[in-house]
Amino acid sequence: MILWCYNEYSLVTGGVLISNGTFKDFNLGGELETAGEFIFDSIKTYSRILSFARQYEVNYPLFHASIGIERLQKILLYLAHGASPDYAEISGTFNGLSHIELHNKLTECYKINFSNRELHFLIMLSDYYREFRYSVYRLPNTHSDVRLLLIDFINMQLKTNITLSSSLRAPRKDLNTLLGETMGAIVRT
Repeated sequence: MILWCYNEYSLVTGGVLISNGTFKDFNLGGELETAGEFIFDSIKTYSRILSFARQYEVNYPLFHASIGIERLQKILLYLAHGASPDYAEISGTFNGLSHIELHNKLTECYKINFSNRELHFLIMLSDYYREFRYSVYRLPNTHSDVRLLLIDFINMQLKTNITLSSSLRAPRKDLNTLLGETMGAIVRT
């Protein structure tokens, strides 16, 4: 997604020059950089998790991944509809959409072929965003455990049986590869 944005459009500070010559007043380059920083922070922090003992260690990379991917999705939707005269009306419809809903809107504009792994990752991010993003503001016994969301994704993709008490030292390479390749595939598509 990131490389495509740079290759397809001329990104300029303070605005974007759409390929048909239309200039839109939006700091797209800065927004794209911010999205990349969120994704990088997610992968970097995830690679340091040694166990699922603490919820906040899982919350941080999921929070950053969800925001980074969402920003990329909205940038692409902006570019798809940015040259439209009724963009102001269209752009308001992007707010409050889940990662899957944004993905579905993107597939209406672009040819995107995600694997089941990438789609499951987007579903996990949508579930995280809806259920866990603000769970720290709820009483501890009123919400599920965010760690189980990530563990379920890992177990499904790697066909393994990681639990809350598992050490992640031994399967670290597989886990890093899973998240890095999944997020990399989403960003490159």
